[in-house]
Amino acid sequence: MRAETRIKEAIALQRAGRLEAADEIYTAILGREPAHPAALHYLGLVRFQQGRLDEAERLISESLQQAPDNANAWSDLGMVRVRADAPDK
Repeated sequence: MRAETRIKEAIALQRAGRLEAADEIYTAILGREPAHPAALHYLGLVRFQQGRLDEAERLISESLQQAPDNANAWSDLGMVRVRADAPDK
């Protein structure tokens, strides 16, 4: 199955609160494509939802290295940094 289709499936799971199931999909995609920007971004959001802020910041930052024009990822990175009380990091 294509990565984009799996990402959509994982997003739906994530929105439904099924973080572990979404995590498995994103992790599987990254196992095949370690620099997949959407998988990095959304796995970062899973980590954020789990309160794992350092990992969330790292993953979203990595996604932005691959897709620097992703405004949503920049916004999410800001949200993570505000939560971590480090907005200027």
